[in-house]
This record gives sequence, C-alpha cells and structure tokens, in this order.
Amino acid sequence: MKTAFFALLLTALPASAAEIAILGKTFDSAALLASPQAKTVHVDDDVAYHRPADYRALPLKALLKVPPNGTLAFRATDGFVAQLPTRLIAKGEPWLAVEDQPWPALPGKSSNAGPFYLIWPGQKVSPEQWPYAIASINLVQSPLERWPQLAAKRGDAKALAGQQLLLANCFACHRLGSAGESEVGPDLGRPMAVSHYLTKSGFKALVRNPKAVRTWPLQQMPAFDEKTLIDKELDALVHYLWENH
Repeated sequence: MKTAFFALLLTALPASAAEIAILGKTFDSAALLASPQAKTVHVDDDVAYHRPADYRALPLKALLKVPPNGTLAFRATDGFVAQLPTRLIAKGEPWLAVEDQPWPALPGKSSNAGPFYLIWPGQKVSPEQWPYAIASINLVQSPLERWPQLAAKRGDAKALAGQQLLLANCFACHRLGSAGESEVGPDLGRPMAVSHYLTKSGFKALVRNPKAVRTWPLQQMPAFDEKTLIDKELDALVHYLWENH
C-alpha cells in the first residue's frame, strides 16, 4: 500500500522538487511531504544549526526495510559519506527531514542542510550520524568488510573502542590510508599518517577545537567537545591511530 501511494504521487510532481535515491528507488520531496506519515518533528539541539528546530519529516524506517546486519551509506552532495550500521537504525528512531520551504543557510556557509537531512530527535548519536544535503542512501558492506586494513592490529579493548569511534565520528569526512569514500577532509593515513606529524596532545587539541590549532578558508571540521567525545573516548581514538596505523 505504501509503495502504491508513493508511486501514484511520483506521477504528478513539480519539476523543481528535489529527489533522493533510497536503495535504488527515487523519491521526490513533494511526494514525501504529501505522505500521511509526514509529521512536524521537533529537535531540541539541532546538530547542523546548533539551535532548536522543527522539521517536516518521515520515519526513515517507513521508507526502507532495515536488514539486521549491514551498513547504510548516506552520501551527501558535498562529498560527505556517513556509514551507519543498520543495527543503529533498527534500535533508534531516525527521521528523514524534507525541505518544505527554503531552510536557512548553515552557520558560516552559503548552503543549507536541505533538501534531505537525517535527524535523531531526543536520541544520543554522533554528530557525524546526522548527515545533511543527502543525495542517496545505499546498502553497502560494513567498512571493515570493504576495507580490512581498518581493523585494529592490536586486538585490545582500547584499540577496538578507538576503531569504532573513528568509524562513528571521523570516517564520514576522513579516509584512513585510502580506506573510505569521503571527499571532505584530509586522509588521516596518506601520504603520511597523522601520528607522524602531530603529537598526541596536538591531535587532541585539534579534535577539541580545530580553529585553535590551525585555520584555512575552507575549514569545515567541527569541534568535538566532551559532551560529544569524552576524554576516555578521545584517548581510545588516539591509541587506535598511534598504535595501529
């Protein structure tokens, strides 16, 4: 019934409506906004805009069947690629926000978060798991299956924790030794590993406040404060990068 409803709406849509590809199917913003499942959803602390916000949105799980084990790659128009484990989607309640009227520009940018933005109202996930300007959502192999070189060479608990923290917080923007798809930030492993040109304290300072360490006109990296990444987690990330790569 849902598929038939969307198919009917897709036959008579304005040419200006934005499109998103979800698991090989194309959905139009006008059709999504006209769906009876579209609701106004409130976000207390919007990751993209850093303020409370209301969006017209649909439950992501209404648009796709979530397999128990897998990874969904959310590819944005700016080269950002968030790879979210399907178990995170399955146990959470993510919503796909759809731009129903022009959204404001993002802080410090000329572009906005539209036309499609994944939001997690009232749920604690990494800021990098709130992808915006989404162009497509695809089911892919997990990062470790696609790029085995990401696996922690030392199997201690701290290294494994750091590995997961990198995948959740860094991998959407950065590659590591050519592993990954993102085109936003520099590769953390090539041509030289980050552990070879930064001290551990310098790297931690960069993560906490990038602009306090170095700046350039196209800088995009956000600050990861202790609410987002506690000191113990940052230590694990450093351990993974320094001891394993």
